[in-house]
Amino acid sequence: SNLKKKPSKKIIIKKSKFFFKDKDKTIVIFPISHLIFNHNKKNHTNEVKLNGLAFNSKFYFNIVKEFKDEKKINFNLKFPSANLSFKNSITNIKNGGEKFKSLLTVNFLGSEVKTEFNYDKNLLKFLSKKSKISNNDLKYSGLINFKPFYLESDINIEKWNWVKILNNDYLISNLLSSDFAIHKNFNSKIKIKINSFFKNKIFKSGNFNIVTQNGKIKFDNTYFELKDFGNVIFTDCTLFNLQGLTIFKSNVLLNINKSKKFYNAFQVPISNRKEIKKINFVIKSNLSSNTTEILDIKIDSKDKKGLLENLNMIINNNEFKILENTSNWIEIKNFINELIKEINLV
Repeated sequence: SNLKKKPSKKIIIKKSKFFFKDKDKTIVIFPISHLIFNHNKKNHTNEVKLNGLAFNSKFYFNIVKEFKDEKKINFNLKFPSANLSFKNSITNIKNGGEKFKSLLTVNFLGSEVKTEFNYDKNLLKFLSKKSKISNNDLKYSGLINFKPFYLESDINIEKWNWVKILNNDYLISNLLSSDFAIHKNFNSKIKIKINSFFKNKIFKSGNFNIVTQNGKIKFDNTYFELKDFGNVIFTDCTLFNLQGLTIFKSNVLLNINKSKKFYNAFQVPISNRKEIKKINFVIKSNLSSNTTEILDIKIDSKDKKGLLENLNMIINNNEFKILENTSNWIEIKNFINELIKEINLV
């Protein structure tokens, strides 16, 4: 509401904090180092320039309120370290901001995502507009309910690029940070349909389900179709912070529909090939310390607990790292060969 009023003089605030509250409850706190609020007589606009810290990253935030068009506000938000920026143009503002339309453009990692929003009281609906990620078409839609907060979205990605995501130092450093945590009030359900994978010899397509609830990220019933030989399903799959460490844990079911093609894909020697239809195991990985262990394993529904010690020894000797090895074909092939060799000994 202060943007609608022309300040009599320039307002400057240094080294302070912004509190976002829901009634008497603080949702999040943003420290700011500098804020300037003034009226630009030449352009007939109110302008706010702000820089501070959000989610452990520096940001720059500008807002422009146009008096020539009373129902329009523009803002620009940048996170330089993440090569991430947001531009938004809000129009058709009614009832003191209880209803409006906007077009948000997000640029990151050479990609551009445009979203049309329609807000009515506490419900925000959104729809993609000619969006692209790594030159691939991206389509999505969804809604956000603010009281209580809940996000729901369906996303369709033409090509998923594991390498580009895992090479994002900003994303990985925050994921592995001791401060990594999902706010307990941030609840969401996101469904991602992946039509294909960029330069990947294992994954063909997939459905990636992301649910955030009570400070945890769950990937229940995430499903990937594998090239030529089967599929893999993740259940009871979570990512969470435990005493400053980022932990990934999941039940994994590997269905091998065509064992010959499975063995050919990983170039397994004929002497180590044995008919296998299902491998079910529980994996736990400490992403902060790059340690991984298998907690339980079944081969074709038969318990193989005797394998655990040798399998975990192989994992530790290979220094298997989930975030790094996922996109490295040679490392995956060698690792799978060692595991298959051990499995076929029993």
